[in-house]
Amino acid sequence: MHGFHRRPSAQRTLRRLALAGTAALTLFAVPAPAAIAAVAEPAPNQDAAVVAGENAVGAGGVNATRITQTTAWICPDLSRARPDVIQSWMVFSGTTQLTEDWLLCAGIDGLTPNTVYTVSIQVGDVPASGDPFRYEGDVTFRTQAVVVAPPVTVQDITATSATVCAPDVIRPAIPYRWVVFIGPEKVTESGSPCQPVEGLQPETEYTLTLKIAPASAPDEELTSEGDVTFTTLPDDTPPALSYSLKGAATLKTLVKGSLPLVGSLDAVTFDTESPAFSADLFLEESTGALVALGFLPVTAKVLILPTAPLVGTLENGVLQGVQMARITIPNVSFFGITIAGGANCQAKQVSSIALKSVAPTFQPETGGTLAGSFAISNLAGCGGLTGLISPLTAGKGNAIMLNLTPNSETPQST
Repeated sequence: MHGFHRRPSAQRTLRRLALAGTAALTLFAVPAPAAIAAVAEPAPNQDAAVVAGENAVGAGGVNATRITQTTAWICPDLSRARPDVIQSWMVFSGTTQLTEDWLLCAGIDGLTPNTVYTVSIQVGDVPASGDPFRYEGDVTFRTQAVVVAPPVTVQDITATSATVCAPDVIRPAIPYRWVVFIGPEKVTESGSPCQPVEGLQPETEYTLTLKIAPASAPDEELTSEGDVTFTTLPDDTPPALSYSLKGAATLKTLVKGSLPLVGSLDAVTFDTESPAFSADLFLEESTGALVALGFLPVTAKVLILPTAPLVGTLENGVLQGVQMARITIPNVSFFGITIAGGANCQAKQVSSIALKSVAPTFQPETGGTLAGSFAISNLAGCGGLTGLISPLTAGKGNAIMLNLTPNSETPQST
């Protein structure tokens, strides 16, 4: 460039020093970039106003550019150079000379991220005339801050589950798979950046690691997106209740009589956000002494076999529900002689048993009595006398009553 000459002593000049309150700097003479873009006027010379990583122009046109977390380029205003003399430029921090002489721009490294620096340039003629150095200008700039990648996040935490989500960053537009680990154990994976994790324990601290790889890549190519630590919520689900029961089913068809019932009502769970409840009903096989057609004594073994959980509501103190069940008749005898029954002897249709608490207020902690009714459809599979037995047992309006007694492990009210 016209008017500038490099002296042999300035081919590569290095000097390190510690600026007050900053990291050590290394300044080195380098050729100027092909073009140094013009920059805006500098912000007020106050630390808070100096934007991290932003090019800066100071007094005398001295500028700082190409600023990173640890480096910057310092350049004079070349339009102020004198074409009629050889000039030597020096960089200073305060009164400390950072480099003996250099031409054009100086690269500085060893800087501290997000830190404000002020450096000045002085110029001298070669050979020196008058003052050896003349103040040319200074510039204040701030190095870039360290960029912290967005963290892995967790949401929708419950007592037994949570959803782990990958950082919201731009990735190449290819299919990925995300894998969640607890320690070395892989617990779930899919093509979604948000992974639900089930089967956790209440009030337990977990650290989950989320890893990513292209969808077709093996596990060996998984790279970590980061960790997230959280604690699951307490389990506020009420404990399931359990009852033993005794009662009776009363037949009101052409066969009349009572069948004693013994069994249990287990896993009684009440929903905390609604009046709904569910339970598992079990009834033992019952044997009853019945009367057919008003005068024929028969003995029947009957099994009420639930086909689904008992479901219903407990609302305003009233418990009511529906139990779907299959009525089976293993044996029917007349004066000790089996006349019908068998493993396949059963009602053709499932019965719907409607139950409702008898007391004005049903208290789950103390139990109570449930009463209801049910119908029995025509029978099938009961042997050669099926056609005779079925009309006697089929019919509606049969009654049922169940007395519930809490088992010892059922929590009591305090």
